[in-house]
Amino acid sequence: MVGVVLRRARWALLVSAACVATGLRLPAQDHETKPGSPSQGAEPAKEATRRDQGRLQQLEREIQILEIRLTIKRAEVAEVQARMQRSHAEAVLAGLEEQSLRAQLKEMDSASAAIPFPDTKIIEHKPGNTTISAGEKRQARPEADPANQPILDALRRRVVLEFPDRTPLSEILKAIQAATKGTALPGGLPFRDETGRSADAKDEVRIQSTDKALRDVLKSVLDQVGLDFEVRDGFIVLVKSRGEKTQ
Repeated sequence: MVGVVLRRARWALLVSAACVATGLRLPAQDHETKPGSPSQGAEPAKEATRRDQGRLQQLEREIQILEIRLTIKRAEVAEVQARMQRSHAEAVLAGLEEQSLRAQLKEMDSASAAIPFPDTKIIEHKPGNTTISAGEKRQARPEADPANQPILDALRRRVVLEFPDRTPLSEILKAIQAATKGTALPGGLPFRDETGRSADAKDEVRIQSTDKALRDVLKSVLDQVGLDFEVRDGFIVLVKSRGEKTQ
């Protein structure tokens, strides 16, 4: 709308300038002179020229005002567009920051799950008023310690172990070590005896296992002498069985 008014004002200015240049006058509707009036043609040419110049100056001022208003409108439109672009950029940035934060939290959760509990930390035991150390908690959850993983993998393997005659426990353990040697366990399963029974020649066992998990085979062997085992700190620790009766 402002552009249309501006074009009309410029057209009027050009018409007025042409009239001044050719000596013509624009028709005056307010002061129309009747034919035969005594004042007809009495107005000096200089006065007419001065009035025409006044009108031209007024039109120029109006055109300047319209141009200023148009400039202001354009600036307002540019400001609105800038606000819209800024809002869009802020929305995109917020989305990217949220994705980055979610990724960081996920990495922190994974890292926390992989870190074993320190032995010196005391953890409250919910079922009662007693407390247990983190080392004891790792005994209940040996998979929490990365050093135990090769041992746990080996215990899942199926093996064939046949000793139909009574054989010392130490010989059976050596046979298990030889059967489990590999890249992850160069020396086979590492045993640690906290009872001293594995070196006792009196403890003899027999086993005849075909395609069973090594965990079940080892438990069957140790049950015969009242022992059990735990996976702890990268070792298979031989302990007394909880169901062993005192002689």
